[in-house]
Parts: sequence; C-alpha cells; structure tokens
Amino acid sequence: GTEKCPFEGGCPKLSAYQTVRIIKKEKPDVIHCHSAKGGMIGRIVGFVTNTPVFYTPHAFSFLFAESKKKSWGFLLLEKIARLNSRMLACSESEHELGIKVVGYKQERTFVWNNAIPAILFQDVKQPDGILPNERFIISIGRSSYPKNPLLMVETMKRVYEKHSDIHFYLVGVGFYSPQWLNVWEARWVSVQRE
Repeated sequence: GTEKCPFEGGCPKLSAYQTVRIIKKEKPDVIHCHSAKGGMIGRIVGFVTNTPVFYTPHAFSFLFAESKKKSWGFLLLEKIARLNSRMLACSESEHELGIKVVGYKQERTFVWNNAIPAILFQDVKQPDGILPNERFIISIGRSSYPKNPLLMVETMKRVYEKHSDIHFYLVGVGFYSPQWLNVWEARWVSVQRE
C-alpha cells in the first residue's frame, strides 16, 4: 500500500525505504547528503547499508529553530544521526560547531569553504540594472540565523544614514525573508520582488 504522508515535503519513513532500495541496487562508493531532512535520511541509510557517508549541514537546523525546545530537539537529532558519518562543513565556523556542539570527532570532519575567491576590480563587468557610477554593496546568500540578517539590515540603515549614495542589494531567501521584507519597507531600502 501507499503511505499517507502528513508532512510537507514527503514522509521520512517512505523516503528512507526508497533510498535504501536505490542504494542496494546502485551500490555507490559514497553517499553525500545535505541539510536537515535529507541529511538525516542519508546518514541513517548509509549506516544501515554500510555505505560511507559525507554530510554537509549548510547551517545546522538547531541554530535557527523558533524555540529553545525545538533547538534542543534538532540538536539531539543531529547527535543521534551522526552515527558513522563524516562531516563536510561549508565554513570554519560550521566545522567548529560540528565538533564542539554536535560531537563529531576531529578526524571525521573536513572543511570545504564554499566562498568565492577575491575578484580584481578590473575583471568585474557592470551588472544589469546598476548605474555606471553607482556605489553599492551586495550580499548574496540564504537568510539564516548564523548569518544574522537582521543585524545586516540594521547595519545597512546606519551606513545609509551617513552615506545615502550607497545602494544595498540583498539577494537570497530563507527563514528570515519575511522579517527582512518588513524592515525593507522603510524609506531607505527599496524592495524589488521577482
């Protein structure tokens, strides 16, 4: 029969079962899983099928939970799902959290910095929609708790108060996006919704 799923985005039990079937059929050398639900399923399936697992959190869920109780619950799930996986962190701070808070062993963690390298100004082409002599600051990325987007917006406001010729562009959505939009409705920030 078909499992009826009350969860948005699919049922973990059914997803885990289907993933085990795929892993047994395909016999991969390694599983690389990401984020909360997929990371949980991937690590459990890797453990059950004895397949090596690399897990990339992309900012742990417990960091931006709406309550302390949920944060504690998400942290507990991270600790349980750690099993025999290795963590491939996106930053030094995520690496440190994985070791000190989640409990990964140093030798089972690696860092892959996903930031872009510095670009020489003469190599930069003029982006569409930006005036030739415009001064601007662009922030690109998901608005999650570890990045403190609300502090970014407050900082933008303070910079604007002293330098009203600087334009800010925030690109990316995430958990805090609705709060950003409320703050952006102020006169010093223009909101462009696409």
